[in-house]
Amino acid sequence: MRNWLTDVGGRPDSPGKEGTSRRQDDDLDAAALTKAKTDVAAVLDRGVVVFVALSQERAGSDAVNQLLPAPVQLAKRQATTLLRNTEHPWVAGFGLPDLYFAEDTTDRFILKCGLAGPFVEKGRVLLEASTSAWSLFGNRPETTKCAAEVLYEQLAKPGGAALVENDSGKGTVVVCALDWRIASRAADGLWRKLLANMGIKLGTARDTVLAAFDEKGVLLNALGIGRFGAADVDAAMAKDFLGTAGGVGVSVNSVWYVRSGGACSDLVQRRTNA
Repeated sequence: MRNWLTDVGGRPDSPGKEGTSRRQDDDLDAAALTKAKTDVAAVLDRGVVVFVALSQERAGSDAVNQLLPAPVQLAKRQATTLLRNTEHPWVAGFGLPDLYFAEDTTDRFILKCGLAGPFVEKGRVLLEASTSAWSLFGNRPETTKCAAEVLYEQLAKPGGAALVENDSGKGTVVVCALDWRIASRAADGLWRKLLANMGIKLGTARDTVLAAFDEKGVLLNALGIGRFGAADVDAAMAKDFLGTAGGVGVSVNSVWYVRSGGACSDLVQRRTNA
């Protein structure tokens, strides 16, 4: 998660808005849990925010619940679109395009498990799964698409809260089920806006996605598979296949080399700053 915070422009080791704290614990043993509880209590006593990020339904929520003012349950709910459920300042600036991920080719399921239970019932739900799911019916005939969507909206579904805030003593505890592991421009845009609205100071985000074209339609990155006439990856990296030495002016940022063997082919990526 530290790498993710850096990728979206955050600084894991420094505070954002004065009094704001972030901590991440993937696997808590007894000693780590005791320390985490002490740290959380100290942060809340200063009247600030504890942010708990969950990204998948898994065992281990019992340990997390010991850090929360009320237990949270993880429900089997996926979503490609989110709804803004309140005019809370953290989410007030979100529009429909910010919350729509059905066409995100990296991973359209921004929510892979929903939040439910006492923490949600007592708290304020800021973001939640949409009751509709157009991505499920995109390839259906128009005569059945709308009817299928209307029927889906009426179905009873597991809890789909995605971002929930609860008061705890002098501070605030926020539990989030959005999948922070997704590296795409759509997902990074959502996180940067949310973190900024929470008062966290952000720097320049790392470009974790290699775009094929720029905004002017110029090709930036391409995957080429073929015979390069080299014995191995290092030899391929050293050889001038594109004729750049002759003044073609091509800047190679990524070189791909396919090594075939038997029924399999291993695709190996090597980066260069040439």
